[in-house]
Amino acid sequence: MIKIERPDVVHGATYTLRWNEGVNDELYYLTINDIIYEGKRHPFEMFLTSKNVTHYAWEVGLSRMVSAVFRRGENVAFVAYELQEVFDPRGAQHVDGEEYKSLLAFIGKTLERHMLDIGYIEPEEKGPQQWVKERVFTSTAPSVEVTKTAYEKAVLDSVAAKEKSADYSARQHKEDIEDFDVRF
Repeated sequence: MIKIERPDVVHGATYTLRWNEGVNDELYYLTINDIIYEGKRHPFEMFLTSKNVTHYAWEVGLSRMVSAVFRRGENVAFVAYELQEVFDPRGAQHVDGEEYKSLLAFIGKTLERHMLDIGYIEPEEKGPQQWVKERVFTSTAPSVEVTKTAYEKAVLDSVAAKEKSADYSARQHKEDIEDFDVRF
């Protein structure tokens, strides 16, 4: 992973996103700043704002997370595609004749359009499937071992033994799982 330091001057664009048109008419402002990295423009940071202060926490959280991913110096196009897959349980909305599953999907599509405009991605890229094909799966994260208490081990061993027996039923398995008390 390469961490890229912020230069003194960055170039970018600010997009006005109109959401809930005709209902609450919420306006969001999405600013995406780019740097020149390895000979091409690369998204470097994102800022999302609105005048509605009730959205402040998630706007800042999303802005910081996306900006942190952008600063890694790797292919970050997947961010736009992943955001486009987020749906709102209240239903999709239409903006300028296009349907968006959620406000986050609208933000993802705007990120994708920006990446196309600056030449970061090519129009033929098909989305997250292409990213998955190109991704190299090497883990540098330390392995984590989950430790169980003696009680948890005994219950799990008991359930496993019952599952192996011939007279075990699916109904009994459900009751065993419900009896197993898990606290976070």
